[in-house]
Amino acid sequence: TFQIGEITKAKAKAKANAEPADYVKAVNDFASSQAKVVAENMSACAKVAKKAQMSAVELFMVPVKQATEEASGAFKKAASEVGKVAKKATVKQLYYGR
Repeated sequence: TFQIGEITKAKAKAKANAEPADYVKAVNDFASSQAKVVAENMSACAKVAKKAQMSAVELFMVPVKQATEEASGAFKKAASEVGKVAKKATVKQLYYGR
């Protein structure tokens, strides 16, 4: 963000000066302050991008977690049913001797 203080400084330096070096200094100061503002803006954009990326990852993980839970439940149910069938087959084999 371009702050009011920077505008005030630029306005003060925009006045007519007797020495050419004063103009060079004014431009140099303005460029330095702009470099600082750009760095701050880039940092703010990076923070927003990081937050957006983390939100996207969280959104993608919800369906994966739900699918994993559903698959786990299905596997447990299938294992239970297989166990029951195996137990019945063992009992029949022992009972009928086959």
